[in-house]
Amino acid sequence: MLTQITLERFKCFNRLYMPLKPLTLIAGTNGAGKSSIIQALLLLRQSCKDKDYDWKQSLVINGGLIDLEDAGKLLYINAEGDSSDILLSIENDDTDEITFHITPKQEKTTARCSAEGDLDKAKNEWSLFSDDFVYLYADREQPRGKYIMTSETRLDSRLGNRSASNAAFLMASEVNNNNDIRIPELKHESATDNTVLRNVSAWISYIMGGLVSLTAKETEKDKEARLEYSIFNKAGVEQQLSPLNMPFGHSYVLPIILAVLTAPSGSMILVENPESHLHPGAQLRMGEFLSLAAACGIQIIIETHSDHLMNGIRLSCRKGIISPEQVEMDLIGLDSDGYTHTRRPVQLNPDGTVKNLVPGFFDEWEKALTSLIS
Repeated sequence: MLTQITLERFKCFNRLYMPLKPLTLIAGTNGAGKSSIIQALLLLRQSCKDKDYDWKQSLVINGGLIDLEDAGKLLYINAEGDSSDILLSIENDDTDEITFHITPKQEKTTARCSAEGDLDKAKNEWSLFSDDFVYLYADREQPRGKYIMTSETRLDSRLGNRSASNAAFLMASEVNNNNDIRIPELKHESATDNTVLRNVSAWISYIMGGLVSLTAKETEKDKEARLEYSIFNKAGVEQQLSPLNMPFGHSYVLPIILAVLTAPSGSMILVENPESHLHPGAQLRMGEFLSLAAACGIQIIIETHSDHLMNGIRLSCRKGIISPEQVEMDLIGLDSDGYTHTRRPVQLNPDGTVKNLVPGFFDEWEKALTSLIS
């Protein structure tokens, strides 16, 4: 598990130190710097997996996970002097650390760097560089009547590219092989067994708030797959529907649920905006689901704008699903000087209440309510 990340003179940050826990929630306004933290992690994975460049000497800034356009634009805008380099460092729970000093010259594909630490060990053992790692971009695969297999790259996860382009094929494979979820503790109480098939359906039903059953099949080997939902009327009569005739949110939660239920303990999942296209109640229950996943041994890093998802995590603390010590919540934003981007941690009590009230951390409703009643 990663335990911290440090950035110096990287994009909008002069210096940022952030602890990483089993469940890390990164919040903040648009342009606060949340994505820069995610991009730093993806930059390392993208460079580690590239077969054309040695990441001990060059980091790949333009690739399948992220495109940072130009190495010269990575340098903090207020950096002093022409010789300033960029520092990017991460540490794991064995207190092993790898550090990169990046030369911010104008190069389109790579950024020259020097590295410290055991990069070979990190490549082979760290969750960020493992084949079990999953990154889900905010813009995930849309509902389709049929899904066409995309060509695989070294950066693809088991769900396909960052938009989960091949999630339907993974689901079909899990169904065809009658596979069980990888961590038995993630079994939903309404699922009749430990199979991925039953538990994906149970978790979608729980999060979305209506009883559905989902299955998948490949209709043309390694080329075409279909998802099929079943819903039931009050008489128990089943109707089968494609994703095109289901709520949009079902297609957006499926990759997250599937990523978690096929993840082994010790792996990492990074999700941007897990609340996308979800009703507030579904967002809250998604927070509970991700809390349970983190408590069961999957490191989850979330970038979010959702106070409902955050409240789902708080309720999970209150219910004993996850402990406050396993949760890192941070508000990324501008300091009072108007240009320094900083991190302000938010701490939770065991009952889910907030220890320290941080101005700007999902407090818009309280501000609006105060204005309404004043």
